[in-house]
Amino acid sequence: MHTFHRAVLQKLLAEHIHTSDRLQFHYSKRLASYSEPDVLNSPIVLTFEDSSTSMCDLLIGSDGIRSAV
Repeated sequence: MHTFHRAVLQKLLAEHIHTSDRLQFHYSKRLASYSEPDVLNSPIVLTFEDSSTSMCDLLIGSDGIRSAV
């Protein structure tokens, strides 16, 4: 396990992952749940507490020590 300030991780990800990789940051959102795909190469489905949803191939939680992720 490695620990460091989440702003450092967010900055590194933003600088080193190309925008063509469909990188998305969700700020000021609280993740309620996520579901892993049953089928290979299917996206992970994220559900936030405000009932909005998003999909991704890789989920990285960098929202602090009380992270649900």
